[in-house]
Amino acid sequence: MPYRNTDASLSPADAKAVKDAFDTVLRKLPFLINLTPQERKNTLKAQ
Repeated sequence: MPYRNTDASLSPADAKAVKDAFDTVLRKLPFLINLTPQERKNTLKAQ
């Protein structure tokens, strides 16, 4: 099956809605942390 490039567009209003949704998630889940590249490497991967 050949690879096809996706051609998509996002209106400014939709882009703002997506950004606002991410902001909401980050506010609702303040306990999330960022992992360093080394921590990511050392984390067990789900199989």
